[in-house]
Amino acid sequence: MSAVIGCSRLDRCVTDDGERLYRQFKHLGVYKREHVRSACDERGRAMALRFSDTGLFPSPVSYRRLVELGARNGQNINVQSVLKISPDLFRDLYKEGHQLR
Repeated sequence: MSAVIGCSRLDRCVTDDGERLYRQFKHLGVYKREHVRSACDERGRAMALRFSDTGLFPSPVSYRRLVELGARNGQNINVQSVLKISPDLFRDLYKEGHQLR
């Protein structure tokens, strides 16, 4: 089941040469060099996202429910890319994720 299981604050977005990104962020231990290389575009560039304040929801919000909440807030949801959501949608998603079932 696809679901939203929590939220984080996006602190930084860096686009650069994949090898430079790997050297800069390898101490975090998230990706191996080959993972970064495979994410690069035809020019050898990739994007690194840095998050903080990650919190898990007590109740996952299904993808279907996320789409419903997006429609209610006038947003078309496509989670295959970076997506900026409105404060109203964030509020609804956060409330939904903290409902105990």
